[in-house]
Amino acid sequence: MPAEPVNATYYAVVDKTDSGWFRRDYYIYAKRLQMSGLFADSSTTIRNGHFEFYHANGVLSSTGRYSMNKKEGIHLSFHHNGLLSDSSVFSGDKLTGTALFWYSNGYLSDSITVLNDSIRTSISWHDNGTIAATGHTLKQKKSGQWNYFDSSGLPCASIRYDTGGTKLSCTYFDAKGNAIPCDSATNNESTEQSTSLAWKKYIESKIRWPEGYEFSELGTVVIEVVFTICESGELTDIAIINPFHPVFDKIALDAIRKSPRWQPAMAENRTVRQLIKQPFTFVQQ
Repeated sequence: MPAEPVNATYYAVVDKTDSGWFRRDYYIYAKRLQMSGLFADSSTTIRNGHFEFYHANGVLSSTGRYSMNKKEGIHLSFHHNGLLSDSSVFSGDKLTGTALFWYSNGYLSDSITVLNDSIRTSISWHDNGTIAATGHTLKQKKSGQWNYFDSSGLPCASIRYDTGGTKLSCTYFDAKGNAIPCDSATNNESTEQSTSLAWKKYIESKIRWPEGYEFSELGTVVIEVVFTICESGELTDIAIINPFHPVFDKIALDAIRKSPRWQPAMAENRTVRQLIKQPFTFVQQ
């Protein structure tokens, strides 16, 4: 999205070629490539060729081919540490075959197999390699019998869904295998903490405009940090999405790294990982 020069985090270079318009986006302060790809139009809105995206640290983020804005062939994504994040095959923008996903530690996280235009099988794992959930989806909604397990491999829930993804029956289990009530206490999300007043005050206490850095006119800097809350409540995979300047970036990263301990999210009677995106807004007074 276009931005005022004072607030821009990357800039674009577009060249007309025999095949279309080749665009390259660069992180301004990191002086690294953020994206390169071929477009069918001069306004660079229709992807039509091979594309590569890069994390702020220079590591390849994703690569794949598009045909008139539709994904085609193999598309790969990578974590900030360079390890493979997912591998999927598309035809006319539709997922085909089996898509695989990995954690940043190299363990498989999910496997989705397309059986036909409507039905897919799904298996997910915890980041220690144990099974987390199994089931089917119908038109991308859970359908039929789904079983859920904790990170030690013990069964936590057995749920049956109708064809529209609504729960028909639910059974939760304690550590001894006894049935327990299916209630909201076993399905809270950590995002509640990220929107709490205490968290807001913590973020505000950490944001400061660095001394010695001034814009020629009043400016605002928005930096977004992404991180994962593990089943234990620890934070991992902390990274800047849109780097602005090393000094500003460090303030945002340090705020997350030193943040109070998080309460892990609960889903289907067991703790689960959760991705959080936290914006930081710096305002020059």
